Amino acid sequence: MLRSAAWLAVAPLAAALIGCASPTATPTAIPPTATPKPTATAVPPTAVPEPVGAVRDNPVPLGDEWTIARDGEFTMKFAVLEVHTGDDAMGRLRALNQFNDAPDDGNMYVMMRASYSLDGTNISDTLRKVSPELWAFVANGRIMDAAKPFGLIVPKPPFEGEILPPGSVEGWVVAEVPQTDELYAVFAKGAERADGSKGFWFALK
Repeated sequence: MLRSAAWLAVAPLAAALIGCASPTATPTAIPPTATPKPTATAVPPTAVPEPVGAVRDNPVPLGDEWTIARDGEFTMKFAVLEVHTGDDAMGRLRALNQFNDAPDDGNMYVMMRASYSLDGTNISDTLRKVSPELWAFVANGRIMDAAKPFGLIVPKPPFEGEILPPGSVEGWVVAEVPQTDELYAVFAKGAERADGSKGFWFALK
């Protein structure tokens, strides 16, 4: 009887505690995460380098022979073989003739030995004739004709003549240019290519 009474006394408390207990939470369904669609990555086109000799940033290396061919007509080959500038050039010119004058202040001489060969059957007179005027020098961004300074005695043979194909000319081009470490030669400076650019660039060191 006491045991029952005790239970009866405890029962209302247990019921109250049970009534006060928080109900078990019903788990909330989590929707599946959508798999993102792959994004196409744009691949930039690979830059195509300019042909050797076509621009200043990609000149024909010193000593390399460069060829231009037109099928069924002609093949031209030309190269810069040897270059002297500054005090080196002045010493060589004075060795040729002690009366060769020094260049103007801020300038220097450039001595360049170049070759040009020509072969073919359909060749204009323009391509046969060779002279220093076919070249120009670019110093500090300035384009200067390869004209021999007046009265200067220069090495022989000069870069000039007329080619009877198949034939070639090899000789020296001497000019006075501004002092610079950035010096290039441009062959056929007036020749316009299909893309509108002119001349063919050669490194001088």
